[in-house]
Formats: sequence, C-alpha cells, structure tokens
Amino acid sequence: MGTYRIGADGRLTEYQPQVLSDEHCEEEFKDWLEQNPQMLIDDEDVLWIGREVTTELGKSVDLLGLDERGQILAVEVKAGTSPRTVIAQALEYGVWADGLAYEDLWRIAKDYWRRKSGDLDWIPAGSEHDIPDLSEGFEVYFDEKREIPARQTVIYVVAQRMAEDIQRVAHWLRKHGIDVRCLEFTYHEGEKKTDHLLTTTLTVGQVSLPESGRGPIDRETFLQRLEEDADRGAVERLIDALERIVDEHRELCTAGYRTSNWVFEVHPPGEKAAGVLYIGEEQVSPRFDYMIRREVPRKVWEGYRDRLYDYDDAAPWEPSPQGEEEPELHGFRLPCREDLLTAEHKNIVSAVEWLVEQLAALE
Repeated sequence: MGTYRIGADGRLTEYQPQVLSDEHCEEEFKDWLEQNPQMLIDDEDVLWIGREVTTELGKSVDLLGLDERGQILAVEVKAGTSPRTVIAQALEYGVWADGLAYEDLWRIAKDYWRRKSGDLDWIPAGSEHDIPDLSEGFEVYFDEKREIPARQTVIYVVAQRMAEDIQRVAHWLRKHGIDVRCLEFTYHEGEKKTDHLLTTTLTVGQVSLPESGRGPIDRETFLQRLEEDADRGAVERLIDALERIVDEHRELCTAGYRTSNWVFEVHPPGEKAAGVLYIGEEQVSPRFDYMIRREVPRKVWEGYRDRLYDYDDAAPWEPSPQGEEEPELHGFRLPCREDLLTAEHKNIVSAVEWLVEQLAALE
C-alpha cells in the first residue's frame, strides 16, 4: 500500500520511500527521536538522560532514557537495513544499562541536561543547576514519583528496515523475559521539505512479555514474587477487600498491578489519579505526597493517615526510606508478614473506605 499527498486539485501524489544510508541521515533521525520521544512508545513520553553515552567497554549508546514507569531505555539506531550484529550490540548495551546504579544514572543525566538545558522546555531557563537529583527531575517531567531505576531495562533496536533474522532473535529473547523491541521507520520525501513524512512500525514488542518477564504482571505472578516471610493469604485478602471498594466506587478509584506493585489510586475532582496505597513485594506503604500534589485537602489526607496508624506511635509500622526524612509526606510502611498484616487489615480497609467517602463528598 502506498502513502499519498492530496493536492489542492484532488490529485494524489505518491510519497517515495527514501533510504537513509549515510551517517548524517542516521544522526538526523536520532535528532528527530530525541525531540519527539513519542515516536518510540505510542501515547507515552520518555525522559531522555543521555545521548552517545560511553559504556565501560568504550562503546556508545545512541540514546538513554527513562519511561513513565522508571524503566531504563537503551536505544540503538541504524539507518538502512539492520545489520546482523545490531542485536548483539543492543544486548551489550542492555547488560551495561541493567548494571547502572541510581548514582550512575544521575551522573549521566546531570551532564546531559546541562548540555541540553537550552533545548529542554521542561526545565525553566537557568534552573538546570537547581535540580538536586534524578528523582526530582523525573518528578518535574512526569509529575509523579517512581522507583529509579525500575526493575526492567528495555532495549530498542531502531532501523529503516528490520531484517527478519533480527526479528526472530528478538522474539526469542522476549519469550525468555528480555524486553527487546524493534522499531522500523520509513522516510518519505515530498515535493517540498515541509511535505516530508516519517512513519514508524513496532515490528517486535507489540505483545506483552510472558509472566516470566519483569513487566506488567497478574495476581498469581505478583503473589509468587512476595518475600519469603510474607503471608500471601493475608496480602490476597487485603487486595480482595480493596478491590471491592473499587467495584463500589469506580468513578472515584482504580486499582491494578504495576510492574512490582499492586496500586490503589483515587481520583480527586478535576485532578489526575493519585496512588495512595502500594502493596509491594515486601511491604504495604501509603503515599501522602501524591495526594498533596493532587490538591487533596489537608484534613482529608491527614485523616487518612491517622486512620492508617497512630502518627505519633506508628508501631508496628516502620519508617519508609523517604519517610525517615519526611514522615508527614511519605509515611511509614508495614512488612507483609501475617502477624502484622492480619492485625492491621481492618484499619487499612477502613482508612481507605473513609478516604473514598471524603472524596465523594468533595464532588
């Protein structure tokens, strides 16, 4: 099937695909991708943290970024047809990226953001030096907090034509839980430069990873990943109770599995959803900072906090890593052990029910 331009007279002029084979054109495509990250993931944004990043082996990763879940994205771009060596090269980058600690990512991002500050509209002019760390930059860009880096590293191979053997290898890797994605692009030239077109197709990666992968998961997989001393029955009973609340108030709250967490979210009137209770592999933890950013009234989020636990004496809850510095915002966490979770089950459910009732009254 062809791609056509409709002229003023109603006549169709077919766009002719052009092969981008030289280094200049490859760099130009990297520019397009850097400036338009939605080309990579439909309806999602990407926070770029590096370009031409040198690995410990002296190789250069074309683009390095973080998606909305905090996952590292390592992108390799090839003009023309993808060579047979590209998948090995991309895997090498993935192994390197998977070993990056938070401090490594922040060092890379800080250098990149300082060099690109004039081109990054999400950083106010002159304030790039005021961003204290990577988490702060992520929060400014996506308007939410995430664990960085998240568990999964995503490897992208981008080429004008994706060879069939490359796609077969990528499919095999995905079956074994390695998130490799192949993006094919076509460049069309029109009569004028303003008429040029670029189309993209995700040839590998449209189907979710199998349960052995570390991407979005279902209940069974989530329960299997709980820590050894966690009580799966107690966790499942808590999730069941909270899902019943969702069923009764679908206009106000949602819940579901997000990579390594089960997340309960509320929807303040006129605001985006705010995650207010996270059940992870090790603990249950509330997030009051999300509610504050969504302009939930102070008396509501404080009332929710006080019903979860006694703020002055939160035992058996323990301070979360962030909560040690800002307990009012991040709060405490409760290990998923039966002796603790069963004892606190009623308080957790009643606190969430109270929160939803308060939000309903605000509408």
